[in-house]
Amino acid sequence: MKTISQAAGRHSLSRRGLIVAGAATALAPSLGCAQADALPWRLPEMKTLQIGGQSIAYYDQGSGPAIVLVHGMSGSASLEWGRVIGPLSRDFRVVAPFQIGFGPSSQPDLPYDAETFVSYLGGLITALGLDRPVMVGESFGGWVVGHYALAQGGPSRLGGTVPAISKLVIVDGALQIKGPPPAGPNPPRSINDPAIGAQAGAVFEGRPRPDNSLVTSRVVGGSIIRQSLDDARLAQIKTPTLVIWGDADELFPAERGRAYAQVIPGARFSLIAGSGHIPSVERPQAFLKALTDFVRT
Repeated sequence: MKTISQAAGRHSLSRRGLIVAGAATALAPSLGCAQADALPWRLPEMKTLQIGGQSIAYYDQGSGPAIVLVHGMSGSASLEWGRVIGPLSRDFRVVAPFQIGFGPSSQPDLPYDAETFVSYLGGLITALGLDRPVMVGESFGGWVVGHYALAQGGPSRLGGTVPAISKLVIVDGALQIKGPPPAGPNPPRSINDPAIGAQAGAVFEGRPRPDNSLVTSRVVGGSIIRQSLDDARLAQIKTPTLVIWGDADELFPAERGRAYAQVIPGARFSLIAGSGHIPSVERPQAFLKALTDFVRT
């Protein structure tokens, strides 16, 4: 494992359940970012494609080598990636889908296990003609892309094979969940600095808030626990991998991310100073530097 950056951090602030209880509406009031790392939410026009008979909504901007951004249990590509799509698209083609079952994408009655998410992501990559993209997954999205790395080249539930990726980036990934988060008066929080709450509220105020309860219940209630990526499975990942982690992540402490990077063969580890669980929102510039430095190597 190669450590790219390290820093000491503060305790983070946000709400329990961002990972395994997943409500996008609960995230916005507590988002945070230092002024020096502030980037606005700027989103391209949303597009849709029919994949496996279902509608998948996504953002697609820029040209060049492709990067696919996979959101977590916030359920929102807009919220998690809206600050980084624009800057990334200056040098890369950036695709940020709403995963099957979330937001404006179709919400069919499916098992919502790892194979479901991998198959629909693979279907989107095939439909868009992306050639070995870099795949980035944050939080629950890290669990999805970890499974994707293991499944590439194998059969897809939608037919054909799961298309290959060139590099893998896991961001504060919910890789090894043993059960629902403990209840209590002081639940762990995920976002470090509350200063940006008003900005987030203003950006997303009045937007539709889709009901993600079906997919959330099936992921939280079973698949993310049943299909935990244990060390034996992580050790089978052959794709060049970067693990990015917020040093103030209370949901999953940075030691966990460092341990994952030690298990994944040849993985690099980058610690984002002052970030809680969602670096793309909280420290977008530091996140972008870690990501692009890795992609360009």
